[in-house]
Amino acid sequence: MKKNATIAAQFANDDAERSLILERARLCAALTKAHLLPPQSQDKNAKLPEKYQSVGARGVSNLEGRMLLSLFPAEIPWFDLRPDESLLYAPDADDEMIQLFEEFLYLRRLTAQSVLESSNVDQRRRHKRAGFRAIKRQVIGQVVATGDALEQLTDDYRLKLFRRDCYVTRRDSAGDVLYHIVKESLDPLTLSDERIATAGLKLSDIQEKSVAERMVDIHTRISWQPRDKTWVIEQEVNDHIVSTSEETVSPYFSTPFSLSPGEHYGRGFVEENLGDLRTLNELEVRRLDLLALASKALWAVDESSLVRDEDLEKESGSVIRARVRGGRVDDVAILHADAMREYGMINDAINTKTRDLGKAFLLETETQPRGERVTATQIMRIAQELDGTLGGVYAPIADDQQIPMVQRLMHMLERDNLIAPLPNDAVRVVALTGLAALSQQAAAGRTMSLVQVLAQLGPEAMSRIDMGVLTDILARDLGIFEPGLIKSAERLAEEQQQAMAAQSQMAAQQRAVDVVGNVAESQLTGAP
Repeated sequence: MKKNATIAAQFANDDAERSLILERARLCAALTKAHLLPPQSQDKNAKLPEKYQSVGARGVSNLEGRMLLSLFPAEIPWFDLRPDESLLYAPDADDEMIQLFEEFLYLRRLTAQSVLESSNVDQRRRHKRAGFRAIKRQVIGQVVATGDALEQLTDDYRLKLFRRDCYVTRRDSAGDVLYHIVKESLDPLTLSDERIATAGLKLSDIQEKSVAERMVDIHTRISWQPRDKTWVIEQEVNDHIVSTSEETVSPYFSTPFSLSPGEHYGRGFVEENLGDLRTLNELEVRRLDLLALASKALWAVDESSLVRDEDLEKESGSVIRARVRGGRVDDVAILHADAMREYGMINDAINTKTRDLGKAFLLETETQPRGERVTATQIMRIAQELDGTLGGVYAPIADDQQIPMVQRLMHMLERDNLIAPLPNDAVRVVALTGLAALSQQAAAGRTMSLVQVLAQLGPEAMSRIDMGVLTDILARDLGIFEPGLIKSAERLAEEQQQAMAAQSQMAAQQRAVDVVGNVAESQLTGAP
């Protein structure tokens, strides 16, 4: 590829190179959910490829739901912000400052998660869009069925998913991304006047056209600059670069299902089970053929028979002429195929393949929670089952799905002054998925176990515990944030001062009462 080639030409070149991989992914989609990756020549109004079994579609939907529940649970934190080890375990680390920093990061995480999960409302257009989890379910479907997905976290904190045939990716031998190129359809009126002019378009000509006529292709290249450690994002319209920017944290992140060394795209879970899916689909076709053949019945009439063709179409109870012997018509018979043996063999094979695929796609498991509330233990069980079923790739998928997105989210929040900026090496993002999510709550149990052991050792051991710090740690580990629920140190000190003042006042009043009582007693007894 020439260095000065356009982005569109580079996209076309890379797209041609991956044509066989893309066709394989299209086959996987056709046997599960064809709309995830339609055929190359598919018209928007044309019929999608027809399949004869639904096990693949049900299996992908089942994995989508389970992975979404485990990766992004609604009621349990799915990521955490923690101090970097260099700060946490530094010899001169101040315990009080570390605890304050932990509380600061906890509130920071709550802010970030709230912004991300409430980004489905478009304030300018006054309507709701697909929410965070709705897009994430589509992403998981692409990853499971086709093997790869590319997302963008836009400037308004929305997630945008790109279909497999709308982007190309290049990786090095270690699997690190060198660049992505995305192809989109764009209304040029959304561009500024300056960019329209840069693209070689005329605003007057564009405004005269209908929406369908004026749509143009825009190619976006996101390339890694190893020397500057930045991502350069270039956008091209009509073979002209209309914008260029640099980002330290890329707004685009890809998720391969299973990435082999030296390859640029992931292979999906469906591809790993493609043999069984294709076999089941073919067997269903054969079973339908046999059923159609078995259900077809034809009348066979002897050449010398008195029965006419129209006689066979008469209503029940009608009288016809025919050769009858022994109370039976012997010159007319029904012709049909006897394929029960073949049907039984095919039916047994279908049942076997359906059972195998059901186990592969977790359709026969009983661990799916059925209540409205989902506990951390249930999520742990689902994560364990997913990791075993998906061949150990569940944890890398979780990292690809969560960590890059959260890093970009925190970068955007700092950029937009929604949170205070921090040094890049001060905080690390941790994905809380499955066992990790459960361990977050188990930490509270371990803390309480320590308190119970110290209580058994006596008051001297318990005096080593700072109850304020203990309360803050338990609240964070349990994911509880209710303003005003836990009193601050300042409020506790103020209440203690008020209590001491009230106690001093009561003591003074009691002394005054005692003095008055003593004086009255002296007067009554005549004591000097």
